[in-house]
Amino acid sequence: MIAPRLRAVTLVVLAAACGEPGNVPQTVAAPTVTAVFDPTTASIPLPNDLARQPTPAGTPPLPAAQQELLNLFNSQGGFPSDQELPVTISLVKTTVAQNGATTNTAPTFDPASVNAGNLVVFLKTATAAGLVAIDPITDANYVAFSDHGVLTIHNRNRAPWAPGQYVVGLRGGPNGVKTKEGDQINASQTFFLVAQGHKFVNDQDLTLLRAQTGSDAAARAAAAQLNALIDAYTLGGVFTAVNQVFPHEELAALTAFTVAPVDSTVVEVDPGRGIVPLPIDLLRDPSSGKLTPLAACTLAGGTLNAQGTCLDSKGNPDAAAAGFAALDGFSTTGMILAQTSDLIAASTVTSSTVQLWEIPPSGAPVQVDPNTYITEPVEVTQSGLSPAIALQPAGATAADATSVFRTRPLKDNRDYAVVISDQVKDKTGKSIGPGTVARIVRFSNPISVGGKSQLIGIDDVTASALEKMRNQLPAVIAASGFTSDHIAMAYVFHTEAILSIATQLGALPYTKAATSGNTGTVSGTDATTAFAKYGVNGSVVNKTSIAEVIETTITTFNLLDPATGAFQPTGATTDETINVLIARPSAITNSNVPACAGALAPFGKCSPLVVFRHGLAGGRAAMLAVADTFNAQGFTVAAIDAAKHGDRSFCTSGQTQITVGGNTLDQCAGGGACTALLPAGAQGDANVIGTCGAAGFNYLPVSTACLNPATGCNWTGTAGIPAVSSNYLVTANFFRTRDTLRQDMIDQSQLVRAVAFAPTGAPPTGHNLFDYMVTKGVIIDPTKIYFVGQSLGAIQGAGDVAVNPRISTAVLNVGGGTVVDVFTTSPAFATTTNTLLASLGIQPGANSAYLQFLVVAKTILDPADPVNFAGHLTANTLPNLLANPNGTVAQSAKAVLRQVAFCDQVVPNPFNFILYSTVSPFTYPPTGAPGTFQLFFKGTPNATTLQSCPAPTSGQAASANSIPHGFFTDWSSGATVQAQSDAASFLVDPAANQPASLRTF
Repeated sequence: MIAPRLRAVTLVVLAAACGEPGNVPQTVAAPTVTAVFDPTTASIPLPNDLARQPTPAGTPPLPAAQQELLNLFNSQGGFPSDQELPVTISLVKTTVAQNGATTNTAPTFDPASVNAGNLVVFLKTATAAGLVAIDPITDANYVAFSDHGVLTIHNRNRAPWAPGQYVVGLRGGPNGVKTKEGDQINASQTFFLVAQGHKFVNDQDLTLLRAQTGSDAAARAAAAQLNALIDAYTLGGVFTAVNQVFPHEELAALTAFTVAPVDSTVVEVDPGRGIVPLPIDLLRDPSSGKLTPLAACTLAGGTLNAQGTCLDSKGNPDAAAAGFAALDGFSTTGMILAQTSDLIAASTVTSSTVQLWEIPPSGAPVQVDPNTYITEPVEVTQSGLSPAIALQPAGATAADATSVFRTRPLKDNRDYAVVISDQVKDKTGKSIGPGTVARIVRFSNPISVGGKSQLIGIDDVTASALEKMRNQLPAVIAASGFTSDHIAMAYVFHTEAILSIATQLGALPYTKAATSGNTGTVSGTDATTAFAKYGVNGSVVNKTSIAEVIETTITTFNLLDPATGAFQPTGATTDETINVLIARPSAITNSNVPACAGALAPFGKCSPLVVFRHGLAGGRAAMLAVADTFNAQGFTVAAIDAAKHGDRSFCTSGQTQITVGGNTLDQCAGGGACTALLPAGAQGDANVIGTCGAAGFNYLPVSTACLNPATGCNWTGTAGIPAVSSNYLVTANFFRTRDTLRQDMIDQSQLVRAVAFAPTGAPPTGHNLFDYMVTKGVIIDPTKIYFVGQSLGAIQGAGDVAVNPRISTAVLNVGGGTVVDVFTTSPAFATTTNTLLASLGIQPGANSAYLQFLVVAKTILDPADPVNFAGHLTANTLPNLLANPNGTVAQSAKAVLRQVAFCDQVVPNPFNFILYSTVSPFTYPPTGAPGTFQLFFKGTPNATTLQSCPAPTSGQAASANSIPHGFFTDWSSGATVQAQSDAASFLVDPAANQPASLRTF
């Protein structure tokens, strides 16, 4: 609520205006409940036209910002109609002890006592007059404090009051509202006299006022104001309005206020209704940098009660609110939305009329290049009109095919300002104008001083946020070129910290005890046996260069909190033993395995390490589908299961089966039961995560063909990819999704630490894997670490590689970003996404609920989104905390090969391009010349066929020129051999072996 500060309009009369004081027996009076009317302490019902009157002579001056606000209200003729202004009435229970001491407490209040005969809300306009409907009064409308309570009355649906003159009267006495104990609520002594129309005219009245004010002049001034108030209520029709419902003499409380019209379309900023630009720093506490409790609860879809607890629709504590409360800023990739009070002409929202500015920690503001974001995407418009001003970083729009190549995420942990000029026009062609908050942030005087609000009705936290913006905006506006009187709205928001936290995650394993860098027991087998165990079709998938498949374990450091599914807020980790699968080349027959050099020379051959990261619903065994190609080039390939994948998966408790890709499958072997691992409701799940226990998972083979025994895979079904792999990753608990994705930064870093061991002496070193491989004549070269990620492995791989200084070269196959855009537009995820949205009560499309969902989802998921890391791979690299924990040493630039399947139906091409174009260098369309970006295409590419892929959300069939999403690992087309070969050659020498940028089949 944007409410005025009430200054001392008049003075309280402490005694009845009749009778002389005398000797009174000392008896204990019964407690009384009164409606507060004390202008000397700013305690009157609000809003109130009393607050807009001139300050009486002799009273303390108002804070300068408060006077500015009153001047604003008076200049427009009343309180604003662009804010929800609830009427507030304070109630107090006064108890007088035998010694005369008084104690004030909050009385109870009985909402059931409110009826049409004791609460009147009346509106008078130039053309009509009558009663106004309000929201029902419930217990939630009354808040008890230590020394008083506050009753709040809202307009129907919490809408702003329409322009006009309002009278709100609360009836007291035997026929009025009551406490829950049935006690009457009475008028205060001062207001009782006002309600009776008693004027202060005789010397006796002035004597009482002199006793309070200290001087005859002040008493006379107070009397004049009280008399004027009585005249205003009597002659101005206020009492007459009340009399339509009950006699005005029975009033316990009254307020009369005028609401002025807003004469133009404005950017809506009304925190009371939860309508604000998103993002905006009004939702953050400047002292902590975190979202405010109200903002966190609102974004979680809950309701904040008077005790500060966020409740969900069922009245239970909202689990998501804690996650939002921990956010220190907003999305770097989400749409910047400023809702307007009426439709605007979309064509008038341009980079000239709406500007985005970066506010660096020091120095002058810097305008953000408009080419790096989309201004007013067509997706938010209809018939040339729009309900909001929208800017989209790192995004795509159907109206501009270049958008996917040029847009970029905002910087993390940075302040930005949005400046909207009045050159934006509404649907009638009229300029939009400034609303109430737009004017407040342009005040000349401080809104907050020493952390204290200078405006009554604005809490300290909100006032501090407004003050921070007020101080930041002048330099931005001066640089914008807009004159002050042409600013319709300007505001600031802060993006969340992403990179520094992720960098620490990548370094976390190296802060642990040295003993945790060892592997478990090591065992080896030949490729044929491993293929049969995991269900790899050896008649299709090559294995001639795989000398041995090694199995072992490592200890990773699980930062996920079982209670919430998100990271532990304390940073405490739990040791987790996970399986590792390794394929190595032969030290004898493979001439591509280089000899060890330097200190490693005594150990024979040194094979560079390739970390392979599988895709969604996969597991470490998927590595066997690529191992031969990389082993042939002399590389050793290692893989683990990502969190919630492979043997780290969870079944769904309370059910025996799960539906995967339209197929209903057992979760556990033999249809066994899935036993709950957590208490009911943990992590927000109706069916909490579970375990198959001794029965084990129901496995699927790596190669689908191995489901048919006739294929000759000899697969027994005791290992492979669990049917429940990736279960609980994509759900309504986005905080769990975010941190499950970020957990990979820890896990892959620990894999490198544990597997790429650097010995300090001759074996036996005590390192199980190293000592085992020495006996085979080949070790892993700890100085040459590479990464290959496919699908989700490429999506997560951007972050995994960016935060790990030991990884120098990477191949990212069919990755994309943002994660939210991929999942909400991909044909492959349409059913899952629509089910999720339906559970949240959201309909996909160009509506405010869906647009807000996208912004909120990106705000949560951005810390794990690859788009935020892609620009820090080949340039602007992140700190190398292994070289110096203080972050002053940057990582070396990395070489990255990016591969795309034309008309990908899982990660749509627009989002491949958004991610990959953020990695420099990038050129599209590919010409076939060597480079670090590759497009895999079926048929003959030309101007027509390269445009033959329909929009991913169109519902149309894929282009005949499309390449399957899984071409890198599925061996279903000739593209598999080519893609793997190109990737392996690139890792050998990323400068000399850049592959053709266009591959056709």
